[in-house]
Amino acid sequence: MKQIIILITTIFIIISNLSAQERGFIKVKVPQATSGNLYEYSYALVIGECNYTNGWSQLNGVRTDVAEVKAVLEQHGFYVVLKEDIKSDELNQTIKNFIVDYGQEVNSRIIIYYAGHGHTITNKTTKKQMGYIVPVDAPTPYSDKNGFMKKALSMDRFKEYSNSIQSKHALFVFDACFAGVVFRRAGGFPASISDKTSKPVRQFITSGGADETVPDESIFRQLFVRALSSKVADGDNDGFLSVSELGYYLQNEVINYNNGLQHPKYGKILDPALDEGDFIFVLNPQEPLSDNLPQNNKTTGVKFTNIKTNLIMIWTGGGTFAMGNNGSDAKSDETLHTVTLNNFAISRTEITNSQYCKFLNQKGNQFEEGETWLDINATDCQIEKSNGKFYPKNGKEDYPVIEVTWYGANAYCKWAGGRLPTEAEFEFASKGGDNYKYSGSNSISNVAWYNGNSNSSQEVGQKQANAFGLYDMTGNVKEWCSDYYDHNYYKNSPKENPKGATNRSNRVYRGGSWDARAEYCRLTKRNYDKANLSTDYLGFRLAYPVF
Repeated sequence: MKQIIILITTIFIIISNLSAQERGFIKVKVPQATSGNLYEYSYALVIGECNYTNGWSQLNGVRTDVAEVKAVLEQHGFYVVLKEDIKSDELNQTIKNFIVDYGQEVNSRIIIYYAGHGHTITNKTTKKQMGYIVPVDAPTPYSDKNGFMKKALSMDRFKEYSNSIQSKHALFVFDACFAGVVFRRAGGFPASISDKTSKPVRQFITSGGADETVPDESIFRQLFVRALSSKVADGDNDGFLSVSELGYYLQNEVINYNNGLQHPKYGKILDPALDEGDFIFVLNPQEPLSDNLPQNNKTTGVKFTNIKTNLIMIWTGGGTFAMGNNGSDAKSDETLHTVTLNNFAISRTEITNSQYCKFLNQKGNQFEEGETWLDINATDCQIEKSNGKFYPKNGKEDYPVIEVTWYGANAYCKWAGGRLPTEAEFEFASKGGDNYKYSGSNSISNVAWYNGNSNSSQEVGQKQANAFGLYDMTGNVKEWCSDYYDHNYYKNSPKENPKGATNRSNRVYRGGSWDARAEYCRLTKRNYDKANLSTDYLGFRLAYPVF
């Protein structure tokens, strides 16, 4: 698998297909770069507009195009989310929300890719042309010009979007038919990779001019994918693909494949502060930093990386197991019963202070049910705030986040694209396919921090992992689960994928902690409290369903 590295630049690729059938938008999330640890976060938004409802022709080929783009980005380590057939208001809001949510970290990269109809309008006074992307509910300018102007998004709007991005590196890709004045044409190559990557830039590539007609099945897309999938466009064969090289390749190859009917152009944004560098893709094959969620046939315990958080995740598989306890040490709420779970993945360790700070710096420390997500004023909280930013206290970066409410844990998991584990998932993962008293061993000291060997929480991952490769499922800090607690729930629990009681006053937490005696760290021990509780012995970890 190859990893895309997009270096110290911000880029627009505008791919204009012209006529009867043009292109739309997809939402994509992007992973972290590997070379030199260049990116803290990487995200992409891909939007595809296919089913037009107000006079424009249908674009059935867009579905194939966005699927192919999604696939090639995934090959380069991108986590891709697809958004299709969205109306004008939603299209504008989707882009704005994406930029607000994902484009505010300086050391991140974002991609926005659009495929759908485009159109060019010439200003009668200035004679300048302006390109527009067309949402599925916009009328044609021939039937209702005012209605079109109200709903279509101009390239000037994208210039505004770009100015609101804090990320140094942003890539806009438009596979649509239009012309415009946001960019100037450019050619040639900067002298060296270091020169290209040391200066910011926003670039574009268009797949054709304002009066050209291209087929619904995008040749431009096919060649774009080919360029990112091989070294065919790497003109100097150095393993790096600059957008200047990519534009040059597309300009020549698209013309050949389309018999001169389509003339791609490439250049840079009309902004002297953003036109000196060159956007770079790294083409050298390398081990991927992250992987998509595993498929059902993969072995349990396989590791992969959550792209947004850079968390190591463990695929547990799912299956049927005996949940609860009928031993002499069992409590009355631990009724032994059989449960079958779908496939799921869970983070290898508890969420750390560093990881939680990344979330807080994007979302803030919000109030929910009368309490902030994190009680930052607690004397034992290991996170502090300075100059408007959240930081782990010195030396506490890799300790589990504590003083976090259930709401704060739940909000983090949603932000990371997952959820809290259910109580059943937590016990299944904790067992790791074995039947030990504690997670990974019958000897608690081997696998856990508890009151027999600790007087506070400890750095994650220091004790022995269980058979799935999960750390601290017993001890260190107790961990919030998604379920409401009911003392008698096990007696009436669904046999498949139980999710806990409904509308109760307390939430479940599991696993034992540094301040608990060994008997309270048993693998099947259930705990519960108010969801707005925050304390020094309670944290959480992240889960994903895997289908």
